[in-house]
Amino acid sequence: RGYQLGYTNEIEQGMSGGPVLDANGQLIGINGRLKFPPQGIEVYTFADGSVPSRKLYQQMEALSWAIPIATFRQMAQQ
Repeated sequence: RGYQLGYTNEIEQGMSGGPVLDANGQLIGINGRLKFPPQGIEVYTFADGSVPSRKLYQQMEALSWAIPIATFRQMAQQ
């Protein structure tokens, strides 16, 4: 839930919860998902309950995913 920031940096298992920084060293997200998840397409369920097309899924699975810091802050306040 909340994974909206896809990025190409290599991450390792166990790095979930780590910072995602921009080129200026500013915190922009919280790492949470590795590339090529073994769970398959269902990992990428959109807010409306739909899943991506096969073509979009192939693009999405090649990215690591994070929760944007603004989303994380909103979730933490709930």
